[in-house]
Amino acid sequence: MIFSRYFSFGAAALSLMVGPVSAGTIKVVPGDLLLGFYEVSADGTGVGSSTYVLNLGAGSVWRENTAAAVVVGNILADLEDAFGAGWQENPRLRAGVVGVVGPSDPLTAGDPARTVYYSQGAASFVAGATSPLVLSSSQMGSASTQLKTFSVEMNGKVAGVNGAGAKVATSANNNYAAFQPPLMTTSFGISASPNSSFGVGSIGTSGSHGVELALDVYRLLFTTSGADLTAGLAVGNAAAKQGQYVGTFTVDAVGEVRMERPTGPVASGYAEWAAGQGLVGEAALPQADPDRDGIANSVEFVIGSLPGAAGDLGLLPTASLSGGILDFTFRRSDASAYAAPSVETATQLEGPWVAAAGEVVVGDNFYGGGMDRVTVRIPAVGNRLFARLRVTIP
Repeated sequence: MIFSRYFSFGAAALSLMVGPVSAGTIKVVPGDLLLGFYEVSADGTGVGSSTYVLNLGAGSVWRENTAAAVVVGNILADLEDAFGAGWQENPRLRAGVVGVVGPSDPLTAGDPARTVYYSQGAASFVAGATSPLVLSSSQMGSASTQLKTFSVEMNGKVAGVNGAGAKVATSANNNYAAFQPPLMTTSFGISASPNSSFGVGSIGTSGSHGVELALDVYRLLFTTSGADLTAGLAVGNAAAKQGQYVGTFTVDAVGEVRMERPTGPVASGYAEWAAGQGLVGEAALPQADPDRDGIANSVEFVIGSLPGAAGDLGLLPTASLSGGILDFTFRRSDASAYAAPSVETATQLEGPWVAAAGEVVVGDNFYGGGMDRVTVRIPAVGNRLFARLRVTIP
């Protein structure tokens, strides 16, 4: 009986959908996400009068990934009304996603009071490509208060039409530009501005049309008390005042709005571990072995060994046979439990490999705080049996 360290890299793609897009009355309730557009003035010092806001629906639908398709709707006609037929090539057009559960709101769909949804422009058409937001308590309070005012003023308002035929807000407080400053500086006291300009052909493609805009959306909680922390396929369990990536909204050249969702189970545990170990670039990849000791980073993450120091072979899984039972034992860090490291068996080294059938015995903190001992007791049937530890990092 032998074991091998095994790594695989994969993810499952899912999809979602909200109801038909409708212009006109904009109604907002706590927890809704708003996709807003405005135009920077030609001299870059102010904003134009046209504003377009689309209610994307409850933030919980997106972070929990409970809807059926990635297509949200088409806003081509609305964008042309507000910004002209050449909106795709307008270098002064800006957009962002905001949403809030205000200080006085009750727990809303898993979001406690002072929860903020916020966006940053994606560096490329790769979901979650930008750095997550991190807020202090004062910044969180400022964002919550201002966004709540915006949401309340937006509730029930009807967009008017100016002399040029562009849609405008009926209230000064109902102007998205007032909450999305035209310059890439600070916003609500948050150091990273969520503003993103349209970049024709520079972001990539989604479906058959070029993506003109890609916005990574994050959820930020003032407190995790009473909150839904796992948030479906959102990346990472939510932590107070730290951005939790929930997906990327895109707008293509013909006005299609889509939500590109996280493509696998939560992965922040590994990312945080790798960063804490000082791993960067290719050395931080799960399959990398920067200390060349034959143990991939993904396995080091699970068993609690050090990726920057060789000589951790004594921490690898062990196997013993007694009374017709193969005991396969491995160390499992609490931080890696979300990745569900598992044991597989085969009667031949080349496979096929299947999930081990046997009793699982977990010794909590057996090796000290945060490090469990996991033993899979496998009936040893036949003349030979191979076993291995499988670690999959999304």
